[in-house]
Amino acid sequence: MNFLRSSEQALGQTFTKQGYIIKPTENRAALDRIQDYTAGLAAQFLGLQTPDDPLMFLNHIDQVIGISQLNNLRLQALVNLQSARMQSAIH
Repeated sequence: MNFLRSSEQALGQTFTKQGYIIKPTENRAALDRIQDYTAGLAAQFLGLQTPDDPLMFLNHIDQVIGISQLNNLRLQALVNLQSARMQSAIH
């Protein structure tokens, strides 16, 4: 039994094949807030200043982080994003 709609299944297949998906966002302002927040978290994790251009920082983060730190950064970002989401739901 598959609980995904056919459009969601197609996205999954595209991601599996290409390794990424580029689609328009429904809420650009929300995406920008998530990128800004995530870039700040990553900079803090790495002991760097908050970047002036969060998207550029995230797109080139491989230049400032080693592969051994990458999973820890990813997990920390997910935990903090979930915590921020819960805080906004409470308030």
